[in-house]
Amino acid sequence: MTASDQDGDGSTDYLKFATGGFPSDSLDKGTYQGGIHEVSGSDTLVFTLAVLSGATFSSAPDNAMTATIQGVTYLIESSLNLSDWNAVVAEVAPVTTGLPAALAGYTYHSFRASAFPSSTSRAFMRLVL
Repeated sequence: MTASDQDGDGSTDYLKFATGGFPSDSLDKGTYQGGIHEVSGSDTLVFTLAVLSGATFSSAPDNAMTATIQGVTYLIESSLNLSDWNAVVAEVAPVTTGLPAALAGYTYHSFRASAFPSSTSRAFMRLVL
């Protein structure tokens, strides 16, 4: 299931399932978003995604965050240069602005990057399944 794409839309069935989407719907890519949001009084890069309910994230190697539930392992990573994925990631209160309600069996989790992307710095985040 990890590499299959039954509807041919370019998003794997596994990604869609892991992020609260419908694998057979070519218009559904799962539920996740990234953007600049205020966290603790400062603007920062935040990545929010739907995950299977009951997932508990903890620290992982290289400053990442990880959770495993029902056979799905989520790994949230951050980089300042797209080469070294070892910038600090921290879980924050869910930022759900612009997102639909999570499907039954899923909850939203949000993560912030350690650095704020500005005119002189950049930050990137990714989900690895």
